[in-house]
Amino acid sequence: MPTMLQKSANRTTASRWLPMVRMAKRINKGKNKDNRSPPDNLRYIGDIEKLELKEVDKSVKAFFKEALGKTGNTIGVEKAENGWKVSFEAIDDPGAGFDPILGLYEVILDDKLSITSYKRKSLRRRSELEWRVPSE
Repeated sequence: MPTMLQKSANRTTASRWLPMVRMAKRINKGKNKDNRSPPDNLRYIGDIEKLELKEVDKSVKAFFKEALGKTGNTIGVEKAENGWKVSFEAIDDPGAGFDPILGLYEVILDDKLSITSYKRKSLRRRSELEWRVPSE
């Protein structure tokens, strides 16, 4: 059974550590998991803008999947006057083996995130570095 002296020693040790733990929590409060502060340009993006960008991406991906049967990635999003302008890279010909043909599309969405138009801007094989304008 611990003596009174041992009990007070344990309390003293705990009372020394608690303020340090609290201070560490305050210092790390604004940092991410890697213990680094977020970049300045990301600090001011509000939750509404992040959510809206995710919804734009989701809408474009769903359109390409359902209407055209193509998968791909959003590579650029720009707020336009009456909606959004999106650059989307889709796999146009997956049957080309290890080097599929990719298409770069420009997609226009209105404020309600409905696709109003889309146009293929160029093509390239995955291994090529530059885009080619398709012949019409």
